[in-house]
Amino acid sequence: MLTYTLKNIIDGTPCENFTHLIIDGDEKYLTIEFHCEYSGKYDTPYARYNDPIYRGEVVEFFIGAKDEEIYYEFDLAPNDTLFNAKIFFHKEHGAFTKVIDEQFVLHRVEKKKNEYVVVINIPFEKIGGKEQQYIFNAYRIVSNEGKKEFQALNPIGKIDFHCRDKFIELRIENKE
Repeated sequence: MLTYTLKNIIDGTPCENFTHLIIDGDEKYLTIEFHCEYSGKYDTPYARYNDPIYRGEVVEFFIGAKDEEIYYEFDLAPNDTLFNAKIFFHKEHGAFTKVIDEQFVLHRVEKKKNEYVVVINIPFEKIGGKEQQYIFNAYRIVSNEGKKEFQALNPIGKIDFHCRDKFIELRIENKE
């Protein structure tokens, strides 16, 4: 199990609203958990699968095989609305997004007094297999009455999540 705290996306300083990230896996699923401090009132105007929930309060992460030009985006809003896409990345032309119609992830949001917890389980077979070495970054957009705070696992220096060169390397080890 890996545990991280997200930081300001620009400069890596601590954030006003904490977000803890836990990465784990079993034989079948990669599990990503976000523990998000409740910011008072979050803006989540979308409620259908693959709506543009990234315009409001959301947690998201990008993951892909290290040696491929494709990676996946998974976003989940506090109201348990999911957005997922396949990103085709080209060094010269940037990122091209294709929304995924198939819902193959298991997800839930647990609301508590001072936080909400997002849990996303992704079958390893859908993202390249368990023994894969991955590229990864995680984000949270805190959106409270029009005020936004942008957070990242690995800060980027600007508000642009699709910076593949800022993704970290991630390997899920067997628990044997």
